[in-house]
Amino acid sequence: MQISKKLKYDEKLFKLFLDSYYSIQYKPSQYWESYVDQIIAVIKKDHLNQFGSDYVLTKGFGDAIKYTPNKKLRKIFPIPFLYKFAEKKLALHRYGKAKKIIFSKAKKFITDEKLVNEISDSLDSSTRNLGIERYVYVHNKMIPWRYIMFILYYELLLKILKNNNIKYDIKSLINGNFMDIGGGYGSVADGIYILKAMLGTGKGTVNQVLDQFPVSFIANQYLSYRYPNKIISPILKSDDYKKNKPKDEGSFFQVIQSNVSNKLKNQNITLYFNSNSFQEMDSTQVKNYVKMMKTNKAALSFLACYLYDSNKNNNSPQKVVNILSSEFHLLGSEKYQNKEEGFVPGSLYLYKI
Repeated sequence: MQISKKLKYDEKLFKLFLDSYYSIQYKPSQYWESYVDQIIAVIKKDHLNQFGSDYVLTKGFGDAIKYTPNKKLRKIFPIPFLYKFAEKKLALHRYGKAKKIIFSKAKKFITDEKLVNEISDSLDSSTRNLGIERYVYVHNKMIPWRYIMFILYYELLLKILKNNNIKYDIKSLINGNFMDIGGGYGSVADGIYILKAMLGTGKGTVNQVLDQFPVSFIANQYLSYRYPNKIISPILKSDDYKKNKPKDEGSFFQVIQSNVSNKLKNQNITLYFNSNSFQEMDSTQVKNYVKMMKTNKAALSFLACYLYDSNKNNNSPQKVVNILSSEFHLLGSEKYQNKEEGFVPGSLYLYKI
C-alpha cells in the first residue's frame, strides 16, 4: 500500500473547526486574528500540501524554514519568482550544513539513546514523505526539529526528578492522560505516545493537544496522518468532552480547540505540559488555564512548563512562575543555557498540582 505524502484536507471537518472558532465570544489578539487569516488563505489555496515547507502555514509551531528576504539576491534577480527561488535555495543550503552536526552537539544533554532511536525509526518516513525541511539527522534518519525539542524537555525532566530526589519516576508522570497546552502540530504529544509505548505504559490513555484555531485543525490532520486508527473526535463544542473515550490497548490522540477549554470537565489529566506560550499570555489567561488544570486533574497530577529567558515585561517568565508557584507545589526546576545546539535558553519547571 502506497503511503500518502500529504496531509488530508477534510473540508467538512475544517468547517467544523472554523465554525467553532467563530462561535466564541472571546476574540484573540489582533496579531493572532491576522495570522489566522494568513493560514486560512494558505489552506484554501494549497490545502495542507505544503505542511513541511510553507513557513506561513505553520509559523512559530512547525518545521518549515523561513526564507529571509535578501537585498543582494533581489537586486540580482529583480523578478519575484526568481529571487524567491534563490532565497529558498540559500536558506536550505545554510540549514543543510547545520542539520548534519546539530545532533552530535545535542548529545551533550541526551542520555536516553533508546528513545532517540525509537523516535527516529518512527518518524523517518513521515519526515521524508511530508517534505519537512527543518530536521536533523540521527544515524542517517530524519527527526523534525520540534521532536528534538521534545527530547530536550524530556532530558530536563529526568534531571529534575534525579537532582531533587523526587519520589515519583517518569512512569508516574506519563502513565495517564496527557495534555499539551499550546501543543502546536502535536510533536510533544506524539513524543509522549512513543515514550509510553517504549516503557510499556499508558494503556487506554489519551494524549491531548490543546491549541487555537487553525493550529488545532492542522494538529488534528497531522496526528491523523501519523496514527489514522488512534485519533479520537476533536473537542470543538462545550459538551464534546462527554463523548466516550476508548479503553483498549495503547494510547490515543485528541485535539481540543482552545476556545472550549474553560468548559472542559473530568479529563483526568496526569501530566500537563506547556512550552513558552504561558509567558506570552496575559496573567488572566494563565490563571484561567490554572483553573482548567485544577478542574481536569487526576488523583495524581503534574505540570511541566518550559519558559525561555527574557527580561521583557510582555513575556517575562517570572510572572508565570509567580502565578504557578502560588497555585501549585514546585518540585524542582532545571536550567538550559547552552546556545551552541541552537535551542533557546530557558528553564523547565515541574509542579505537583
